[in-house]
Amino acid sequence: MPSEPPFLSRIHPSRACLPVAILCVVIGTDLASHGQSIQSLADAEVARRTRVVGDASLQLKEAAVLFDAGKTEESLQLYKSAYESLPDVVMAASARS
Repeated sequence: MPSEPPFLSRIHPSRACLPVAILCVVIGTDLASHGQSIQSLADAEVARRTRVVGDASLQLKEAAVLFDAGKTEESLQLYKSAYESLPDVVMAASARS
């Protein structure tokens, strides 16, 4: 007794085009949404780094005020803290130098 052919082999090629086209659209839409989420992650990381550099810049200014006031130990600790908080990225290069 011959076995029955698999389900997909019984579908005529002209009838398989629509489901394949729908699948391609769904996969393409899903990939596009991942692209947007990757972009939003990158934007969030840039914003985070900008915030870190801004905070460190404020610490550097505060350390300079402390140094001018003769509080060298406190200013040194603040300078060190600000320097260590900066990421090693291009946007922080001027603050790190």
